[in-house]
Amino acid sequence: MTVSGLDFRQTWLWRQAFVNPRSDTATDEQEFFRAQYLSIRERAGHLVSRIAVDLPGMTVHDLSHLDALWDTASSVAEGAVDVNPAEAFVLGASILLHDAAMSLAAYPGGLAEVKTTIAWQDALAVSFQEVVHSVPVGKAEVVEASVIPGGPNEHPQECPFDATASRGDGALRC
Repeated sequence: MTVSGLDFRQTWLWRQAFVNPRSDTATDEQEFFRAQYLSIRERAGHLVSRIAVDLPGMTVHDLSHLDALWDTASSVAEGAVDVNPAEAFVLGASILLHDAAMSLAAYPGGLAEVKTTIAWQDALAVSFQEVVHSVPVGKAEVVEASVIPGGPNEHPQECPFDATASRGDGALRC
């Protein structure tokens, strides 16, 4: 039975892995994985607490969201699986970290560091293509190199179709 709205430590999954006596695991092993999880939870809490500041339009992604996932997992798993403490630790760590990168605090260099990533540059290139061509790139039937009349120097500019060639300082690399 799951316990909606209560402490994640009251969920069926948590109790099965870390509290109830187990024939396959010693009590000190349960305590070790429980303590390690709680330590990671504390640190992840600092990261996810910044998501609301960094992405104010997002839904709740703080510790209350992460803790609620124990209840969801318990609803699915209860009576169907037997999760040992090591497996519950991995599940719990995954729950804690799955949203952590949504916070700029996950990147020591902040937004400047994020802007140097290939993922950022690719997303920027896709957004640029959608604005320039007024068609979402994912919905375009064929994406080919195109000529944009009247570039910065009033000469036609060819947009490279290769995402790698379009990264960096903006110089055309054909």
